[in-house]
Amino acid sequence: MRDPWTRLFDGEGDLEHTRPGRGTVAAVLEPSHVKGNPHPDRGASSGVMPDLSPVSAQWQGLFNLYAAIGIAVGIVVIGWLVLNAFRYRSKPDRSEPEDAPQPGRVPAERGTVRAPAVLTVIIAGILFALSLGTIQTVDFIEQPPDLQNALVIQVHGFQWGWRFIYPDGTECIGDLRIPQGRVVVLDVTGDDVFHNLGLPDFRIKADAIPGKFNRIWIQASEVGTYSVFCYELCGVGHSGMTGRLVVMDPGAFSACG
Repeated sequence: MRDPWTRLFDGEGDLEHTRPGRGTVAAVLEPSHVKGNPHPDRGASSGVMPDLSPVSAQWQGLFNLYAAIGIAVGIVVIGWLVLNAFRYRSKPDRSEPEDAPQPGRVPAERGTVRAPAVLTVIIAGILFALSLGTIQTVDFIEQPPDLQNALVIQVHGFQWGWRFIYPDGTECIGDLRIPQGRVVVLDVTGDDVFHNLGLPDFRIKADAIPGKFNRIWIQASEVGTYSVFCYELCGVGHSGMTGRLVVMDPGAFSACG
């Protein structure tokens, strides 16, 4: 008889058992989780990315900052190139300028230090704005609010699945259930090789490294079922290392169902 993990990831249905002294272990991965996105109505494939958590809203704000500055710089740079290409295009009746580079002659200096100085100040301002926004976002993610009342869940990545351990010792395999509106802290680690826990709908992920815990948090605003993926190549079963994040009404919340 094959071991339960082999049966589970070969898609032979749900698996549920109990480990003595460790709480209930419920494996809820179905074959559809292995074949692809288990929730095609939600997630990145839908093209709709609402702000489902304060973390995702913070990331979206940072993305908008980078996008706005990138677009503005691109317009200025490309516009300047096109303008000068048109302005200084070759014409039959146009002679070479006196300071044009010539073989064997050092070109004369041209321009002033004003333009480089202004450009340096502008670049420094852009880098400062991006650095400040990035630092604020990282600090926001690494400092969960209301930690005393938060639900702290350990997340263990293994080949090839996710184990979620609740404060009361309950373990769920592949199925992360959380209450709507409550701060949920995820302490992420790996049991064997490097993994990466990714919650694309919430725009957040964390490395799952053996011997180390990385902390992230979310506060889901909408009830629903969302996708969990591994974003680190971790072996032949990497593509099937998926799961579910189920956001439940607080009154109906239970760890593994």
